[in-house]
Amino acid sequence: MTLIRADSFDYYAALSDMWPLLAGTVPTLSTTQARSGTQALRITGNNSYAGISLGSDEHATIFVGFGYYPGDAAAKTDLRFYGDNGNTIHTVLRIVSGQVQVLRGSTRIDAYAGTPIVAATWNYIECKIKLGDSPNGIAVVWVNGVEVINLATTDTKNAGTKTVIDGLEFCHTTANGASTNYIDDVYVLSGDSTAPNDRLGVVSIATLLVNGAGAVTEWTPSTGSNYQNVDDTAIGGDFANYNSAAAGSSGLVDTYTMEDLPVGTVTVHGVGVIVQARKSNSGPRGVAPLVYAGGTEYDQAAKTQPGTFLSETSQYVAAYLGLNPATGVAWTPTSVNNAEFGMVSKE
Repeated sequence: MTLIRADSFDYYAALSDMWPLLAGTVPTLSTTQARSGTQALRITGNNSYAGISLGSDEHATIFVGFGYYPGDAAAKTDLRFYGDNGNTIHTVLRIVSGQVQVLRGSTRIDAYAGTPIVAATWNYIECKIKLGDSPNGIAVVWVNGVEVINLATTDTKNAGTKTVIDGLEFCHTTANGASTNYIDDVYVLSGDSTAPNDRLGVVSIATLLVNGAGAVTEWTPSTGSNYQNVDDTAIGGDFANYNSAAAGSSGLVDTYTMEDLPVGTVTVHGVGVIVQARKSNSGPRGVAPLVYAGGTEYDQAAKTQPGTFLSETSQYVAAYLGLNPATGVAWTPTSVNNAEFGMVSKE
């Protein structure tokens, strides 16, 4: 599956829930400067880092799109592409004083001189990075849908041994100044043969919450109806109300109806199903996101942060689907609105 990540920063209480690689002056979530939805990533000076490992989704070619709000005209933010299990900074997309630049390690490799990024407003930036020594490396950058850099035969590999990108990181170092900048509506794709595998264009990410009972109700509610225990916004910590699957009951399914997509949605590039869960007894316990469409359950491979199995501390478990599993083709607004989403217990 080529849709690796879609993030609006709306559905979790702490950034570390889904961006576990944090360092320095730890970035935070902002409720006052969201591009869409309710929250955005706030990143500021004094060595502020927020990253993710791509894990099994590592690939030689990676596409990233994100909304970017620079706090002032001198704002500077880096997006780093890592290899060698996060130990080598190969390629850097740098935004500085309204200009975008591409670096191999610390060496600038583009010759772009424009300033297309406007301060104190939302811009949308996309890039394609193919890891490789010259002439096999590629770096292409778009700002607000317009191509501004195209390095088709360049060197994007900064030493190291692995030939794939295995991590991403937004960062703002002390040298980047004191401005406060914001990131929102992030997508990450790999460039393999399965769609979507090309830049998406300027997008927004909508967060849809549970709003009703689904067709399958096999978990045990702590109170009331199953869906009423999981229709919260981000809650963090322990759960006041919950649905549970007892030990030894692997394969139990709960599905729910969701809010509809915003009116006017035309194209759907993918869907992320995100579950907050924890275990309450010994032994390995897990949960996987699930899609229920056309009367069939589609169990999804989970991408759990920070580990494979659940712990006694709540965590988010996510699956990202570029295609509708019921049809094998792209989602439509109608197919998203008609589907149910939920989870299945694992042991």
